[in-house]
Amino acid sequence: MTRRNTSSPRFNRCGALILLLLLRETACLASSSSASPSTYDANIPSSATIRVVSVNKNGGGIQVYDFSDEKNTISYVDDGHNSKRRQIWNPHAMWMSIQGRVASALRSTFLPTGFPSRTPPGYLKYSVWSWIQDVSTQLRSVLATQRILEGVGVGREGATALSALFNYLVRDGFGMAATLLFTYAASSRFRSDCKRWRIFADMSVDIGITLEVAATLLPSAFFLPMICLGNVFKAMCGVAAGACGGSINLHWAKGSDISDVNAKFGAQHTVTAALGLVFAGVFAQSVNRVSSRNLWTLYFFLTFIHIFANLRCMRLISFDYLNTIRMDMVLDKFFDNNGNINSTTILSPQLISQNEPLWFLLPTIKRLLCRPSLPNYRIHLGVSFNEFSRIVRNGKAEGMEESLINGVNVTSSTAKDGYLISVGNNSGRHLTSDIVVCFLSNITPIQETKAYFHAKLLCRRLSDVGQCDSNKEIDEIVVQEISKETEQNLETDWSDFTALCKKAGWDLTRSELDTQGYEIQVVETL
Repeated sequence: MTRRNTSSPRFNRCGALILLLLLRETACLASSSSASPSTYDANIPSSATIRVVSVNKNGGGIQVYDFSDEKNTISYVDDGHNSKRRQIWNPHAMWMSIQGRVASALRSTFLPTGFPSRTPPGYLKYSVWSWIQDVSTQLRSVLATQRILEGVGVGREGATALSALFNYLVRDGFGMAATLLFTYAASSRFRSDCKRWRIFADMSVDIGITLEVAATLLPSAFFLPMICLGNVFKAMCGVAAGACGGSINLHWAKGSDISDVNAKFGAQHTVTAALGLVFAGVFAQSVNRVSSRNLWTLYFFLTFIHIFANLRCMRLISFDYLNTIRMDMVLDKFFDNNGNINSTTILSPQLISQNEPLWFLLPTIKRLLCRPSLPNYRIHLGVSFNEFSRIVRNGKAEGMEESLINGVNVTSSTAKDGYLISVGNNSGRHLTSDIVVCFLSNITPIQETKAYFHAKLLCRRLSDVGQCDSNKEIDEIVVQEISKETEQNLETDWSDFTALCKKAGWDLTRSELDTQGYEIQVVETL
């Protein structure tokens, strides 16, 4: 007779109890914002209720002392025989004290200091959706681990530990190599588009887990390549998610401490991992009793939950600085269909976060689905001066040496703004032009944003002229006139744009534009 395992239901009940306590506490915290110390008025009339609010800076706990509340006062009674007073035991006050201490402990462990008054809106929802996607990943990882163990020969007659070790070594080796190669290829691109790279990371881990789960369904000769390729995708996820996590945590650390936010996220993931272990144990026991069709249905449902939860997390993050995508969306609102500036408002960071694209599209699909409004003019931002010279002068920087002797282009008023801009032709094709921008070494983030604004403005002016006569190439003299006219009106247009950006809540002191990364400086040689 086999002995039944009775520990699993006990652990399930304990885990469910802990989960209910956490959910109850988070629900209470969502409504506690009205009790934040910032909402109390210091000028309290003499007839009003007096309250003293104590805030724990180290743990984020808040205690409220109400002078009119009887449970906050100590009650005494005189027995008539003794002049001393004895304290009356109040069970309700004791229970409220214990409950408050538990709530304060949970807040100090899992929520940043100053929540909710000092954290951006949506932090609690972001944490919940993050917990959901972590649990879904853990459940699928259990299935993937089981399939890998079956593939390396666990439980199969004739399998050796050496062959299993060899499979793991090769698998881990491919993961390490992928980490180094992917870091080399993409490390400089995470900064300018961390939301889409975060989605890319989660899609990569989904593909990696799916390849590992499906490895045992193919002939044995494909098992090792499948798990190696799966670990490659998981390694790419680790690099991208780790790089983007810093920017995301900085967003939630506004008004708080980044180290405190990182520690609280770590505590949340620890609880998620503990609950995931309980659910994963139950899930692993039931896997062998489920048909293959139902198992794959459950697997793809968990994958859908993981992707949906990650999308919800990214929609809750509203960065208040501009990158290339957000800048294009803001400028589309700033300009009308004819390229004129007649807008009185622009989209706020909250509205942009609900509409900005979160997926990387293949070039062919992007051309079909996202046709640019200005197809004949491309912007090259932050190019080297070699590239600038090649595009503008076909490899010859004629007439530029004198104007660059002291590190500034004295013939252009944009040099004082830290950049050089011009129109050229990169591909040599008819009716195809390029706007190239060089950054000087002393350029600031605001000036980078202004350079891109200048390039988009020039792009629209050239497009308006090109649409009038689409069969002829724009003459170089016309291009120079348009460039000069755009430069003359730049300060007025830029002033209007910055005023609207500040009104909408954008921070122009930061810039995360997608550039080629070059900055130039002039060195005079003997």
